[in-house]
Amino acid sequence: MAAAFICISIGPAAAAPLARIYFTATESNGVPNDEGAVEFSCSDTIYTVVEFQNLSRERHEIEVIWRDPNGKTREHTRYPFVAFRETERVWAWLRLHRPTGANVLSVIDSAAGMQEFIGEWSVKVVVDNRLVGKDRFNVLC
Repeated sequence: MAAAFICISIGPAAAAPLARIYFTATESNGVPNDEGAVEFSCSDTIYTVVEFQNLSRERHEIEVIWRDPNGKTREHTRYPFVAFRETERVWAWLRLHRPTGANVLSVIDSAAGMQEFIGEWSVKVVVDNRLVGKDRFNVLC
């Protein structure tokens, strides 16, 4: 089981290319840092961060589609947002959960119940029904 959520930064954002996508597991006060990574553990909260520059200052909708190593769509997050600044930073996050009963086995085997999540994931980001980009990350346990 996986859970995904999405948020918008309300603080100042650094300059960015037209659309920069990266992943991170580090955050401060619920806001993901800009330290990109491509490998995560099964216990990490994985953030997909999208930084836009010169996005029109109006209402938009972002979709983040998370596919597991088998190509199965695990989460499909949709979120409306309004661009207020020259550089907007939007993110979604994914937290993997062990199936019921696997928590007991995780003491012996950290990957217990998480085998279907281990490997290369793909993420597709769509804004206003237009593909912004795709990227990949790895989950290791």
